[in-house]
Parts: sequence; structure tokens; C-alpha cells
Amino acid sequence: MQLDDLVHDVSRLRRSAIEQVLRPTCITYAQWQVLEVLSLHGGQSMMQRELGTWTSTGKVVLGLLLGQLETRRLIARRPQAADRRVKRVVLTDGGRRFLAAIQAATVSVDSRIPDGISRDDMACAEAVLDRLCKQLREMGAAPIACGGRAQTARRRAQAGPVSAVDRNASVP
Repeated sequence: MQLDDLVHDVSRLRRSAIEQVLRPTCITYAQWQVLEVLSLHGGQSMMQRELGTWTSTGKVVLGLLLGQLETRRLIARRPQAADRRVKRVVLTDGGRRFLAAIQAATVSVDSRIPDGISRDDMACAEAVLDRLCKQLREMGAAPIACGGRAQTARRRAQAGPVSAVDRNASVP
């Protein structure tokens, strides 16, 4: 199997595992990804276009995802002061609470993936993938930094478990 096939398969299988733990929350993987990226930015608002770049989501699909998250009051879209046509997206307090509540479940998936693989092997795999990511960036393949999600997952795993979320969570 080629490296690109393996990377794709690992990504697809991880997504499937995350979707399983998200299912009781009625949040899709794509919606969770939007919340995660907003969280990565430390509560700062992001331009809708920038959020689309970070999530690899097109304008139309992103607009639908944001509408669904806004309906649940997990995010808010606000016009930018300088250009009211530009929308800035921010995680609401309810969105932060919701994300914190599902954190334990999503972190547990990532923490179980390397079970049975030595730390040295994982460090080697991470180093190679990080170098490949940087090489692709230098080739102009992506406008975002490499390693952000892995570092965030490690930071959250160190923070410890958080309480489970209620299926009907629609926090104000």
C-alpha cells in the first residue's frame, strides 16, 4: 500500500471512530471540526472564509454547517465592522461548554489509536508525517500550519477527562 493510501485510510477510520462517539450528541464530524478549529483559536473570532480553509470546507457547505451550529447556539456569526459583508464566526459560551463536555470522548479515541505501538515508533511516525506536511506546505499545498491539531489533542489529553454531554444539549 502507498503512503497516501495509508494516510487516507487512517484519517477515514479515525473520522469513523470519532463519529461513533459523537453520534449521541447529534453533532456531525464536520460540525465538531468547526467547533474544534474555533477552539484552537482561543476564543478569537475567525473570518468565515478562514474557517473554511482550516476545515477544508467550501462556502456552501460551511454556510450550512454554521447555520446548524448557530441554531443550536454553539456559534455566532457577526458582521465585521470594516466590511459588513464579511462574517466573523465565534464560539459562544454554550459552544465552549458543549465542546468541553464532549472532549473526553473525542480525546479517548485519539488516545486509544496508538495502543500497542511503542512510543519510539509513534515518535518516528509523527516526525515523518510532520516533515511531509512541512514539505507539502513549502510546495504551496496548504495555507495553514502543520501539527496544530496534534498539538491540541496532546494538550487536551493532558488536561484530563471532562464530564459526558447530554444528547439534547442545546445550551444558551
